[in-house]
Amino acid sequence: MNQVHLITYDEQSIPVDEALLLFSAVLKQRMQEAQEKGEDVQVPEASAEVCQKVIEYCKHHRETTPTPAKVISSIKGGSTFEFAKWDEEFMASLDQEVLLELIV
Repeated sequence: MNQVHLITYDEQSIPVDEALLLFSAVLKQRMQEAQEKGEDVQVPEASAEVCQKVIEYCKHHRETTPTPAKVISSIKGGSTFEFAKWDEEFMASLDQEVLLELIV
């Protein structure tokens, strides 16, 4: 997989798989713009800590997103996918400062 670097406002460079950024509309757009210019992905409004949390969230959803075949199989079997619980626990684990930075 190709890697890109996120450059945060605290001047940290975070290597991340290009495909992972597709799970964030903002980072996907920034990545596309940066690639056109041959630059790293600038994230001037986020700290390295916040970018790491966004990456963690994207990784989880990349790994747990079911394929269409799994969804159909699950529905036929009478079960459902449980995403909300992990998301709720993830958000609860964030301290107030990080949560506010994520929102802004």
